[in-house]
Amino acid sequence: MSKKDKILIVITIILVAVLIGGFVWDYNGFLLKRTLKIEITDDMDVISMNKAGTLFYRKAYEARIKLPREKAEDELNLIVQTYGADAEIMDDHEFSHFAEESFKSELLKPQPVTGTEVAVVKATDGDDLVTFMMDVENESDAFIYVYYYRG
Repeated sequence: MSKKDKILIVITIILVAVLIGGFVWDYNGFLLKRTLKIEITDDMDVISMNKAGTLFYRKAYEARIKLPREKAEDELNLIVQTYGADAEIMDDHEFSHFAEESFKSELLKPQPVTGTEVAVVKATDGDDLVTFMMDVENESDAFIYVYYYRG
């Protein structure tokens, strides 16, 4: 094996390692942990996530996180306290008008059960904008929708 072949093998191994590291860095759980001040606990599940930007530099993302319904109020209070922002509570009718005006381009949108309320928390973290929406979509689960925009 020539010196040139050894150099090519080493460069290939380094590039593959960097790519693997990028995929780990971009994994949904790690991305949420790096960008949010709240913790995604074991009883929460990231159902879906849409990301914008490059592998190593996400400019924005949307996430839908399922949590037990009985934990929803505590989690909302934690978000409000952690970010120092106020929660706006809307009924499902008010929310549908709000969503039509404010969230036209987002793919993940809350679908609250008729007669329930949706909590909306708009917060900033440095230059970043984070919006949380929490709703109830079935009898046993609540959902947090996270919209993150890098400043």
